[in-house]
Amino acid sequence: MPNIVHQLSLNENFAPPLPGVREAVIDAADHSHLTLDALSRELTAAIATHLGVPASDVMVGAGSGAVLQQLLDGTAGPGTEVVHASPSFWGYGPLVGNTGATPVALPLEGGYGTDVDAMAAAVTPRTRAVLLCNPNNPTGSVLSHAEVRRLLDALPPDVLVVVDEAYREFADRAEIADALALYREDPRVVVVRTFSKSHGLLGLRVGYLVAAEHVVAPLRGTAPFFRVSTVAQAAAIAALAAEEQMRAQCAAVCVERDRLRAALVDLGLAVPPSAGNYLWLPLGAESSPLVGFLAEHGVAVGEVGGLGVRVTVGTREANDAVIALVAEYTRKGFSPAAEAVVARLRGALRAEWPERDDPVLDIARYALLAPGKMLRPLLLAAAAGAVGGDVERVVPAALAVEYLHVGSLVHDDVIDGDETRRGSPSVQHRFGVSDAIVTGDALMLRTFGSVAACVERGVPEAAALEAVRAISDAGVDVCRGQALEAVMASDPSRPLADHVTVMALKTGALFRGACRAGAVLGGAGSAVVDAVTRYGEHLGLAFQMYDDLLPYLSDPSVTGKSGLSDLRNLRPTYPVLLAHETGTPEQRARVVDALSGGMTPEEAFAALRDVLDETGVVKRGVENAEAEVALAKSYLVDLPPSDYTAMLAEVADMSVDRRR
Repeated sequence: MPNIVHQLSLNENFAPPLPGVREAVIDAADHSHLTLDALSRELTAAIATHLGVPASDVMVGAGSGAVLQQLLDGTAGPGTEVVHASPSFWGYGPLVGNTGATPVALPLEGGYGTDVDAMAAAVTPRTRAVLLCNPNNPTGSVLSHAEVRRLLDALPPDVLVVVDEAYREFADRAEIADALALYREDPRVVVVRTFSKSHGLLGLRVGYLVAAEHVVAPLRGTAPFFRVSTVAQAAAIAALAAEEQMRAQCAAVCVERDRLRAALVDLGLAVPPSAGNYLWLPLGAESSPLVGFLAEHGVAVGEVGGLGVRVTVGTREANDAVIALVAEYTRKGFSPAAEAVVARLRGALRAEWPERDDPVLDIARYALLAPGKMLRPLLLAAAAGAVGGDVERVVPAALAVEYLHVGSLVHDDVIDGDETRRGSPSVQHRFGVSDAIVTGDALMLRTFGSVAACVERGVPEAAALEAVRAISDAGVDVCRGQALEAVMASDPSRPLADHVTVMALKTGALFRGACRAGAVLGGAGSAVVDAVTRYGEHLGLAFQMYDDLLPYLSDPSVTGKSGLSDLRNLRPTYPVLLAHETGTPEQRARVVDALSGGMTPEEAFAALRDVLDETGVVKRGVENAEAEVALAKSYLVDLPPSDYTAMLAEVADMSVDRRR
């Protein structure tokens, strides 16, 4: 068994006991040989007073799980159903199953948030309750007041809505539903809370629910006697009295949570925002290897059903250990010099995009700060350094390339209807199509001012103007590639050369533009600028070839490339066209059938994977991508040796040696 130094799998609160709790526990221990308040009347009254609700509406139990079980025992049973999201609190299924009822588990929307509309649609005459974990454990998503209200409005009058608020105190109160207010408005609402998380009493097991008296009264008769110990009751009463300190401790946890998330995002992981004392890493099949690696190095985190990893926010020391270990695990051959440049660019990006309480700018910030490789900004900076330029002077231009890239991705997601991007909800899915279009436009327009800012750092105006031309030309080519790709949809008979043109325009253009702009801003002569530009062209082609191959090289949950978006839009990709061009008539017919629209995307992917395996085009495609890399690197031979020239070579090698 590994020697675990940092236990980050149980969602424990790393803060010490609240003021007064230790003293209350010691005092209660002196009387633990007596029965005293077997029915927790004093604690029930204290909770009722604290919340401003009648004591008759409060029921206390040995943890929120015990309270939930008691509630479900009294409301569900054989022949009935209880609806909940998945993944969510692991105990919902067993708790419902213990009653003889059937748990109806619904997938999260985009793998992250609870879909209240799907829940409403899943309710049948057999449904007795809908369970909402808010914030959701393990993903950290929250349901707003309006969303829960919409669910209530869609449900019949005899279905309870149980809001499990185990992690409420770690959420932004302006964003999360006010379940107590809903309980006051609607007798179907049951609020379940615990002292285990925010109040740090996990080892003492105290929880409670608040509901209308007609819901609570029948449950009291089924309550196990002596359900909450004397010591636990005393600790909970003391913890209630330390409200201000509790909120301060929760705020400290949130600071560490956000610091840990930012660091993991910087390492390239998709880590969505969390409103709990934990973070969600949607790694799919990569989950188990990471969990094992961390355990081998003394850190325990939780794997959730092969879907992802939940990391409890720990002490600063524990979180630093996670950051260091994940950095070691994800490092893929980049030199410390390249990592330092990427870190500098990420820092500049954050500084340029603080939270501003502005709809468009804050949505743009959301899109920009999602985890990504930052390859295009790195290429511009490295190209400038490789030709002898001052990298610090070109940082704004490096960010400009990222603005153009991310803006085009935002628009791509609108065109394709994609719900996720880099493991988080896409802009159009989270904020709506109109805001996504405007945000993409804003990012692209920001490009020009950002390049112009290089002049203020000492770059000659003529060089900045030429860089603007290189980047804007690349942007136009991206649009041309998008249009050509749309024409090719569902038609694998188009020549493979047409798709190579699409790749050269959509991906190669931005790589080319970044490299050309970097060389120009770095002060290179025309021959060197042209050589670096050709490097970028061939690198972009290799990168996109390999990107198209990724869904067929490994488990899509590891690569982050499922191929399903392309198939939903009936788009043939590089390996598919290669298989159609080189396959037998029967294999070509299967490719056409898969892209006809008569299959689900999942069925089409399986059919195409079989054809690709039979034709051996995946191996051939990798070889073609590697040949493009070799050609790209041949244009670097005349550059002076430096860390920056080495970075350009590293990026080329990495483009065909990656898992994502």
